[in-house]
Amino acid sequence: MSPQVPQARSRATEIRPYRAQDEAAVVALLQDAFGRWPTDMDGVDPLAFFRWKHRSGPFGPSAAVVAVDGERVVGYLAWLPWMLRCGGRRIMSYRTTDFAVARSHRGGDVSMAMIRDGKRLLADGYALTWSNPNQLSHRRAGGSGQGRVGTVRTFVRPVPVGLACRLRAPGQRAATRGRDARTRAADACAGARAAGEVLAEVAGWLSGLLERDCSGRLHTARDLAFLRWRYGAFADYRAVCLDHEGVAIVRLRRRGSVRIAKVCELVVGDDDPGAAWALARRVSQTVGADLLTCGFASPVAAARCGFVPAPGGHALMVRPVRPDLVPDPTRAASWELSLGDLELI
Repeated sequence: MSPQVPQARSRATEIRPYRAQDEAAVVALLQDAFGRWPTDMDGVDPLAFFRWKHRSGPFGPSAAVVAVDGERVVGYLAWLPWMLRCGGRRIMSYRTTDFAVARSHRGGDVSMAMIRDGKRLLADGYALTWSNPNQLSHRRAGGSGQGRVGTVRTFVRPVPVGLACRLRAPGQRAATRGRDARTRAADACAGARAAGEVLAEVAGWLSGLLERDCSGRLHTARDLAFLRWRYGAFADYRAVCLDHEGVAIVRLRRRGSVRIAKVCELVVGDDDPGAAWALARRVSQTVGADLLTCGFASPVAAARCGFVPAPGGHALMVRPVRPDLVPDPTRAASWELSLGDLELI
């Protein structure tokens, strides 16, 4: 049974646990608050996405509260359970996500009331909360007691011009004119197969690679169930294989006229730099993109695969609950997050 949350009030606003019947109102609130929700996802039903994200995750459903003014939902805050690993140890954490307050109720203490009372819903034994807030959510994330650790860097690798042109033949360019960006991106990714389909086929040897994951940094506890949940539900995600050596999960996006292949996951055995380089090369050969982007543990690891640092990055904010955590989660160098960890959440 979930812990009881006192029904606190902020002005005329009641804070209470999220209920299933709040679903439609919460999704409408998220769309209004962020302008578009889910962000950076085309052709996805918002209600289906909400259920996928908050109800069907492999680490359990989200703990969430709503702020209600009369019969109207005016605030929502969720903590998404997220299992981390480090050196073979499993560490339970929560991610603060989808923090939204209606425009009519901003500037008061609705946000702080949701943070204060919502924390009581979190299960015993978790070690930290963390988030990678966008610009709209950054100030509210700071109010949750999380401090900024630093920026998770992104790395980029240009695709040789000749290769990119061959992958986008003139006939293909003509055929895709006038079609929406999502359809064009899928066409360019035709050389890579649907992630869910590939993950099902390579389950045997990929599970072995994932079990040998003993990184000394904090990273997502990736197993087959996690990868299937994270990438198997959406057509945007494609996979490229290096037989029995690794899998890359890719999503193609456009920024103006530039096609960017976002390598959400680069899974290789024992952090094998040779396999990682070969897999990145295969992605370049398979996906019709001008640039590849990927996350790496360090610039040195990125350079081994032909990637260089890109400007900007993702803000990382953390609130440790236990004082004895090793490595120290308040240091950026303690983390190793993929681009798939940082997007859409």
